[in-house]
Amino acid sequence: MNVLVLCSMAHIRSMYVAQMLHETGLNTRARGTDDDADALVTEDDIDWADRIVIVDKDLVHELRNRFPEPKVLPSILALRITNADWIENMLELRKKIALYIEEYGIDIWSIEDSLGG
Repeated sequence: MNVLVLCSMAHIRSMYVAQMLHETGLNTRARGTDDDADALVTEDDIDWADRIVIVDKDLVHELRNRFPEPKVLPSILALRITNADWIENMLELRKKIALYIEEYGIDIWSIEDSLGG
């Protein structure tokens, strides 16, 4: 399964989550939604992905703005990991991400958020 992991800059959060998912046997890419991202998400990335993990729910609308209708996006899991949370609570967030992976495994997508609204 190909999993695209997004944060704003593709520098820390998405790289870390992508690595954790990769260790479970998934193919991963880490990308950013900001124009100044280390690796900006492209339409090719979207087409490659079977699933998308967005590390901060606030970025869902940025993704939709970058790829407006009628582009169909893969299923999305939107987490709530802000930059401030990451810096202050890195160890706790690692545990939280590990629990998502452990609890849901490949079926982590059953708790996905929709892009509606």
